[in-house]
Amino acid sequence: MANMPSPLRNQTMGKKIMKQTISLIMWLLYINAAVLKHLNATWIISPHRKLVDWIFNMIFEPQNSLPVIGRFSSQDIQAFAKGKEFGPIQRMLITLLSSSTWSSREPQTAVMIISNYYENECLEVSHALKSGQLPDLRSFAIQSKNSNVRIGSGFDEASWIQELGNFPVRSLQHLPESLKPKFYTRDILNERIFVNLGPSKPELSDNILKILSAEKPSMYQSFNFKFNDSKFPVVIRFKKRADNQGRNHGWVWLSHTINQTLMAKKDLLNKLKRFMSHLNICHSALLRHMKDTKSEIRFELQPYFINWIHQVLFDVNQNKLPLLGEFVLEDGKSMDSFSPEDFNEIQRLLIRLITSHNSHWRTFQVALSVFGYWLKNMAGLLYNQLFKNDEEYWDILTKIIDSVSYPYNKTS
Repeated sequence: MANMPSPLRNQTMGKKIMKQTISLIMWLLYINAAVLKHLNATWIISPHRKLVDWIFNMIFEPQNSLPVIGRFSSQDIQAFAKGKEFGPIQRMLITLLSSSTWSSREPQTAVMIISNYYENECLEVSHALKSGQLPDLRSFAIQSKNSNVRIGSGFDEASWIQELGNFPVRSLQHLPESLKPKFYTRDILNERIFVNLGPSKPELSDNILKILSAEKPSMYQSFNFKFNDSKFPVVIRFKKRADNQGRNHGWVWLSHTINQTLMAKKDLLNKLKRFMSHLNICHSALLRHMKDTKSEIRFELQPYFINWIHQVLFDVNQNKLPLLGEFVLEDGKSMDSFSPEDFNEIQRLLIRLITSHNSHWRTFQVALSVFGYWLKNMAGLLYNQLFKNDEEYWDILTKIIDSVSYPYNKTS
């Protein structure tokens, strides 16, 4: 390993960490499934969704710790006292990911982590453990791997958006593994996104970058409005003072689903760039299909599509709110009269994606859905020429993207 070139060494280390992380999550799900089966806990809806979201949050976006995986600045480090940079869960994860794969620390780490999870996030199970209603968690770790316990997919597809207008959204369960990576890495933001379909750069217009860089209204200069919907974490601030023309202004931003705090600009920018990058991958896959079928058009699709997606997300001429940023409040419109219907269906899908803790699972799913919706409704003649139906669109483009995915983007 000492003589291994740096890029290859980094790739090997990335594979090791990915393997250990996936193994840990599987052990957590096995133990959780066995515990809930023992309790006959039918009162828990989507039992694994909450656990998966929680562990990903502990790894990548902890509230009172530096992340185990991901970037952080010197200012982030200085926010913690020396020796307090990582919380107890993060230290367990670091110990695991620093160990060799042959040490097989995943089961014991899973037991310690899920014990903490039950104590802080699932009090009913914690009470059952303390009262003796449940045996020791280590016994579940020993038994569950070889039992008939089913852990499910963890994706909770029933609550996800099934269609985008007249275009079907294909379930994650029916997408190739490479299009729903279980392991998040910020390297996916580079312009090739682990696939080799040719150069494809993410594009965000200057107007959108200006929106993201603008200062938000301060709390004492505005009123806050939040939707009473945990799946729609949107905050609208209304400025207390009108502008020089007597118009009232509002400001739209997204918040974290867990603690309802506003998302950082850099996180929003990264997720938007990631989404745009995946849209460009979809466009490149379409061009590959057109080349394979010897189909030709006399104009470039991408500029039309980029212009359309920017308008759909940020143009408020259709009596809708922008995805992010400032808007003028209509006369007679009260601040508590807004609803999710004031956003168009593509904005609502993007809000679900951006605010999701496991958005890396769904970015290709959402990008292919939005791109397919645009092709079908804005370039219908081309769409009907290239695809017999919506199912064929999904089959062909997912196959093309999967076939050129780099090996380390696949989890098998």
